[in-house]
Amino acid sequence: MATVYVNNQATGGADDGSSEADGFLTIDQAMNWVTTAGTGPHKIWVKGGTDYTETVTIDTAGSSNGWIDVEGYSSTTGDGGKFTIDAESSRPNCLTISGIGQAYYRIRNGIFERATNTGAGCNTQRILFQDCEANNNAVGGFFIGYDSAIYACSADGNGGRGFQTGGARAWVAFCVASNNGDHGFMTTNVLFCKMLSNAGSGNYMGGGIFVNNTIDGDAQDTDFGITYGGIPPVLIANNIFYDCTTGIDTTNPGSYEVVIRNNLLNSNTTDYNTTVPSSEQGYDITSAPDFVDEVNGDYRLNTTSPARNAGTDASGTSGNGMDIGAHQSEDEGSGTRIVMAG
Repeated sequence: MATVYVNNQATGGADDGSSEADGFLTIDQAMNWVTTAGTGPHKIWVKGGTDYTETVTIDTAGSSNGWIDVEGYSSTTGDGGKFTIDAESSRPNCLTISGIGQAYYRIRNGIFERATNTGAGCNTQRILFQDCEANNNAVGGFFIGYDSAIYACSADGNGGRGFQTGGARAWVAFCVASNNGDHGFMTTNVLFCKMLSNAGSGNYMGGGIFVNNTIDGDAQDTDFGITYGGIPPVLIANNIFYDCTTGIDTTNPGSYEVVIRNNLLNSNTTDYNTTVPSSEQGYDITSAPDFVDEVNGDYRLNTTSPARNAGTDASGTSGNGMDIGAHQSEDEGSGTRIVMAG
């Protein structure tokens, strides 16, 4: 594996990426280096601290045996610090893909902000975003394609959608979409995510699974907790739909099977707008979710919450330690716990 560094504060003078002191001055220089570096895998460390005011274009792919890893840091590589690409409200994207069908890139610890279009507009196959943010972009936050994933990321204050995937074989997990001007998510498979105060739907769903998510419409700022667009199959289970205009909208299911169960629906103007054919639907809870501190954004469940131990798991029944919502309680149940931080 070849390793290079990007540091727009580099003082060594060589600017050839060989060390932090002699790091490339722009991230796009590192992308140009990938073009000439040959078969991966390659590692690109990007030092944070001062914003990168550029559009980064990925135009050379990795491979199934040679992924390209781009990761931010603050002081020491691996410390989890983030780098920021600021489009300064004058460039369409912070990060984009050109002419690549399958990217084989993993992007970690990046912040993409103030693009006139989409922060990370990477509608390509085989790309991963992890621990990234897309904030205050004029249109969208993240856009990925087939066979790709977004994990533990956030999208806040974007003019359009927070997260969008371009195909069924993509998933988003442990992410937060908040205060976006359209749908928080427009994607197929969404697990353990939070959708807070987005103007459209929490998720406009084409198909797939929507499991263990928390949607707070914030006094009906969100029109629909989830809207199902009629592409098979779909499972909607263990979610909290709270304070939306409509909790669950499945008025366009076609002839496809829709399974909706073990959800909590409370304080919505309408809980269901649905014409679900020959599908399982039930086991709902309609009591208030009883969050730890909703006002300050703590959507964990109080010990008295009716969502605790009320979700369905592999047994297909409630009461086996699975909670409803994005956060899982660590103090109950005997099985494996999935805990969402933040």
